[in-house]
Amino acid sequence: MNGPRISSAEPVAGGSLPWLHVFQALEEARIRFCILRGLPQASAPGERLEIDVLLASEDLGRAEAILTSQQFAAVPSCGRAPHHFFVTYDRTNGNWIKLDVVTDLRYGHPIRSLRVPLAKHCLFHRQRRLNVPVLTPEGEFFTLLLHCLFDKRAFPQRHRARLLELRETLAFDPSARLRASRLVEKYLCPAVSWSRLWAALDAEDWAWLLDRRLMLSFCLGLRDPVRAAWRELCGRALLLMRPLLFAAQRRGISVALLAPDGAGKPRWPKPSSPSRTCGHAGFIWVGAPAAMPSTRSARASCRRESSPRKLCRTGRARWR
Repeated sequence: MNGPRISSAEPVAGGSLPWLHVFQALEEARIRFCILRGLPQASAPGERLEIDVLLASEDLGRAEAILTSQQFAAVPSCGRAPHHFFVTYDRTNGNWIKLDVVTDLRYGHPIRSLRVPLAKHCLFHRQRRLNVPVLTPEGEFFTLLLHCLFDKRAFPQRHRARLLELRETLAFDPSARLRASRLVEKYLCPAVSWSRLWAALDAEDWAWLLDRRLMLSFCLGLRDPVRAAWRELCGRALLLMRPLLFAAQRRGISVALLAPDGAGKPRWPKPSSPSRTCGHAGFIWVGAPAAMPSTRSARASCRRESSPRKLCRTGRARWR
């Protein structure tokens, strides 16, 4: 690449990279993947790190097995296709790490119904930075633009800065700029032309781009209207059924945080004594060891808090 190095995609100097070993394990298994929106930066202790990954759909099963071996837990994603979520906790740095894995490039809010058939193309032409596969500059520019327009419906400051940096990279690389213009002319015309898009980025006219969102969604939807409508219908049906689907799923390992009133349970303090397990639930007591409840009372409390009726009312998964 002839242009300047894109600094915002670089990890912070001296920071640890808790996600690097995961990607190395995927590469050793010959899993076809790449990072969608630039290399993640090293986060401060206690912060949350989210990484967007494009994965070949044929390799999803093997990737799930590898992520499980790397201490990642799958999070339910009913109605969020083609997204698959995996979460882990990095004890060394004190960070929660979330992998947002997609097996296809679809856009929309809240349903990803607008498909752009570029997943295989992006994986085939991926590049390497810091020994990690990433999108080409034109691929990241195009997918990030669609992500802001249809998923976020806004241009957050970090994405604005990244788009402008990618524009500078394309300006110094005529071949990459030509490939980016072909993508825009193929998928976004006549709603947005390449020359008008380039001028809007030069003027940082984000409002004009957002004003073209409905026309752009219409252009993408017309490429495959039947499947787009079907994905929209199925996705909304699954979102409505999420509470029942979660309630009907097999219960996994549940953790009950028990403490006297006023002990600060919402702040999730560290346990002052070893956890006590019982059946399929793990209990953590944060009060005085002598006041720890009996196993029978803890089991009864767990049954009350996880009744099917309550699960139906609050059966929406939350990741914190």
